[in-house]
Amino acid sequence: MVVLMVCFVLLLALLLRNPNFTHKTNLKFFTKASYDISLEEMSFSYERIVYYTSIPNLNIKPTLSTLKEKYVKAGFLDPEVIAIQIYHKEGDNEKLVAELLQKRFDVPTLDSLLGEGQITQKEMERLKKIKFYHKTTIDMLKKEVLNRITNEQEIRLNA
Repeated sequence: MVVLMVCFVLLLALLLRNPNFTHKTNLKFFTKASYDISLEEMSFSYERIVYYTSIPNLNIKPTLSTLKEKYVKAGFLDPEVIAIQIYHKEGDNEKLVAELLQKRFDVPTLDSLLGEGQITQKEMERLKKIKFYHKTTIDMLKKEVLNRITNEQEIRLNA
């Protein structure tokens, strides 16, 4: 019985320490009620994406379904995600094509709100973290990576 209680307390501590769990529970209240902004539609700086392949790349033909995301954590037991990596998966092969680091993640709308004094530095950091973990960030990141590889490829071939 004691072992079961200890396991439950440890599980609860891990869940409450996990940013994905805590941010998702507070997202709607923190953004809609306080600032009337939508993190779902808020864009981030695409200039901060690091590419590990040449742009354009004529050797790969990515689609949204072949681009897979992976979260990079600081440590095995540390729930904090430090980067989102985008891989191009073709058959059994996976190739890292892009990465977005959390510490380099910029959201211009939040910078504006901070500059106007509508949010504090602490609130901005929290909202940036929420946006970094949000599913729309993954979708936007994948679309931008796909766009950078394929659209520039078509322009170069037609020139």
